[in-house]
Amino acid sequence: MVFSVVIPTRNRASVLTGTLDSLGWQTSADLEVVVVCDGEDTQTRALSEAYSAPYPLRWIFTPDNRGQGSARNTGALAAKGEIVLFLDDDTAATHELVSRHREHHERRTTEDALIVYGSLIYIDMCQPRSRTEQLMRRYRDMTESKVEACLTSPGFDSIDLDHRFRGIGVNCSISREIFLAHGGFSPALRSRGEDFELGSRLYNAGARFIFEPRAIAYHRETKELSELFRYTCELTGYVDVYRALRMGQRNAQTRGLTAVRHQSPLRTLKLRWYWNRPESVRWVARIAREVTDATGSRFSFKVWRRAELAAGYWQGVKSEGLTLGALRQFVGEPLPVLAFPSMFSPHVQADKKYTPSPQRFLRVMRTLRKLKFHSVSPEEGTSSGLVGRNFLLTFDGDEDFYSEVFPHLCSFALKPVVFLAADRLGQWDSENEQTESLARKWLSAEQVRELHQHGVQFGSSGLTRAWLPDLSDFDLRREVVDSKARLEDLLGSEVTCFAYPGGGVDQRVRAAIARAGYEFGFTAREGLNFWEDPLCLRRMTVTKDDTMVGLALRLVTGRSFQEALVEPLGRILGVPERSLARHRTKIAQDTSAESAAPH
Repeated sequence: MVFSVVIPTRNRASVLTGTLDSLGWQTSADLEVVVVCDGEDTQTRALSEAYSAPYPLRWIFTPDNRGQGSARNTGALAAKGEIVLFLDDDTAATHELVSRHREHHERRTTEDALIVYGSLIYIDMCQPRSRTEQLMRRYRDMTESKVEACLTSPGFDSIDLDHRFRGIGVNCSISREIFLAHGGFSPALRSRGEDFELGSRLYNAGARFIFEPRAIAYHRETKELSELFRYTCELTGYVDVYRALRMGQRNAQTRGLTAVRHQSPLRTLKLRWYWNRPESVRWVARIAREVTDATGSRFSFKVWRRAELAAGYWQGVKSEGLTLGALRQFVGEPLPVLAFPSMFSPHVQADKKYTPSPQRFLRVMRTLRKLKFHSVSPEEGTSSGLVGRNFLLTFDGDEDFYSEVFPHLCSFALKPVVFLAADRLGQWDSENEQTESLARKWLSAEQVRELHQHGVQFGSSGLTRAWLPDLSDFDLRREVVDSKARLEDLLGSEVTCFAYPGGGVDQRVRAAIARAGYEFGFTAREGLNFWEDPLCLRRMTVTKDDTMVGLALRLVTGRSFQEALVEPLGRILGVPERSLARHRTKIAQDTSAESAAPH
């Protein structure tokens, strides 16, 4: 397996020399290096003529400066290796860098789109010229340490880390074939964000990201972070709008734009200030920086950083010519997804701890109608331009849906998604044999066809509703692929939705769902969906204990009474954040138990 190390550069021949030297120390011999000079550069051309490397080294000079992403694309096209490893001209590789990347790619299966990313250690090449710069460097190192500690903690699956952090950039390796098949970096994002934009596309396509902490590269920082910060804030705002508006990428990486919606009155006033009076926000930032430089105060540093970020980000957003009203309309409203695990008929003596009655279902639907909520399909709910209050309704595919919900679809204009276990159609659920309740019966094939003819959308919950994270790759593929094929044969139409049984999803399971061709995946996580990963949508389980006021609060805020009242009160009383985090974890565990409980 040959690695092609691609290095874009321009006017940095002095630091590039150190990077090329470091690659001569690699313990892995099967590599080539491709240096792409992005624009005419006499110093780099002179270096190419004088430098002698102990490995195959090629130089490519492009006549025009087209940006780092285009330079990397050029290098990947010219590469001869199976794997492309991207470095910057100011990153020095440790001697095991390539071999650590290689270990993971050699274990990759043929259908895997695998991205391996290593660790970056920052080395500042100059002394800080201000106390603000000192604190900025500490903040950078602290943030990097927290993310790395999270990624390397036992039992952590990287799906828990929001995919806004997933990028294809420095110290990242990927199959050259897969990289080219997905179009490489977007040339339109020449200055910033091209690495995260490609990472988002690959992640949505089912790529797996693996963090390898032993693949270390040293980033030699030659710029003042505090001076760079203002420029990058404004550029980030511009890139977010461009990706959301022009490229249709409403996801976690561009979610900063959603701050225009559903803020508290205080935050709404602050946003209008940022939007309408950026010069005064800059003035606050300038004063806070002067105080920080004079005193080293962390409080004034935080004020400076937040003011600079707010002014720069929203100035970048406004550069696309948007008004605040137009942006609010584009952002839209969050989407609540209500999950009804089952609808038990009044004459059935069932375990009612987690299952609402048919009367409760009707009451919920009447409440939603009074609140002017409209039922939408997954495709409608995740599209841009949707206005008003909307909700998505999901059900387990048992016979009670046919008898208790189906008769009311037209009267409430409902567009539900019903999830089926392809191997259990028409069968009694054996999961309930050890409970005191009567077992439920799944919809039959005939009932499914009839419901489908009346507009009911069906999704898959696997062949047998097995706990997917524990399955082998073969059994996992069988659960997600075969169930989709069998349901599509039954319905005569495409199945685009998948519900993770018991909420069991990790990065491997999510990747399998994406590769199988599903467009929407539903977890057991509570909360609203606001530019959420479409394969990890949140759902709010409706139980018999839900009051209408409590349900309305969850629909609007995504939080229960406990979260909406206890946590703010705890912050007012000075309860440590760690205790509040444990409180949130307990609520999440209780919710997961409800979702996974036998019915």
